[in-house]
Amino acid sequence: MVRARGSGLYAAQRLPIAPSLLELLACPACHGPLRAGDPWACGDCPASYPIRDGFANLVTAEHAAPGAQESGWQRWSEAMTGLRAWRDRRRSTAKNGQLRSDGVEETARRSLVERAGHRGVVVDVGAFDGGKHVFTAADARYVGVDPMPAAAALPERACVVRGFAEALPVATGVADTILSFAAFDYYVDGAGALREMARVLKPGGALAMIVSVVAPEVARARGGASRAGRLWGALAASRAVGPAGAVALAHEALTSPARAHTHYYTRDQVLGLVGEVFTVEPVAETAQATSTIVYLVGRRR
Repeated sequence: MVRARGSGLYAAQRLPIAPSLLELLACPACHGPLRAGDPWACGDCPASYPIRDGFANLVTAEHAAPGAQESGWQRWSEAMTGLRAWRDRRRSTAKNGQLRSDGVEETARRSLVERAGHRGVVVDVGAFDGGKHVFTAADARYVGVDPMPAAAALPERACVVRGFAEALPVATGVADTILSFAAFDYYVDGAGALREMARVLKPGGALAMIVSVVAPEVARARGGASRAGRLWGALAASRAVGPAGAVALAHEALTSPARAHTHYYTRDQVLGLVGEVFTVEPVAETAQATSTIVYLVGRRR
């Protein structure tokens, strides 16, 4: 058992990973088999992956140090700053130590997982500390992937590794279900991440997604490159979201040090992107002051 620091608290992250889980993981560069150790090594290519902070750091060189000139990764870096701040705020009020998205209740998440499939192999993209393993069957194998994983005590059937949605460190065709909860709008390349999810899924496998979508005016307001730009955008969005929504956007602009997401999608954009790879089954929607939470299941074609 390795003791690892996670978000200011010490918790347990189980290493080495159980053989039944290790066989599900793969080199994110070539999808070859991995040999656990320090560093981990690919059996098919020269790539190696060190242990960092108690986690297998399954990140390709391209994703480990993306060029500063690449605007997508600049947005991702800003979004991670916002995500860290959000997680810190939410952690103090989280029930049973588990974070959830604003407005997304546990019953809704559990119901979505059960509809998509909670047995077999479940891969959680944007797993954080792996807490969503509780929504899967007791005999399911759970693999969490997150660029900023947090340490937590997990059962033998579950693990979390550091990785990116655009280069999943998971073997091809092994997953029955993939979870993407409040994560899609943090991916640098949403279309690329969806293709990776399709690669990892078995034929007939399912994607369970929860994503916050916004009106175009809100996307422009939240996507401003500066705090002043986001504040001006909040005022400009008042006609679309009303006074209460404009106040909420202005509050975000004044209190958030950076944009909270990499992308701000409309509902049609999300359904269009997912629909290019999956057969989409919209499940439910929950309206909020400045956004709408969309629950959907995508079946691998």
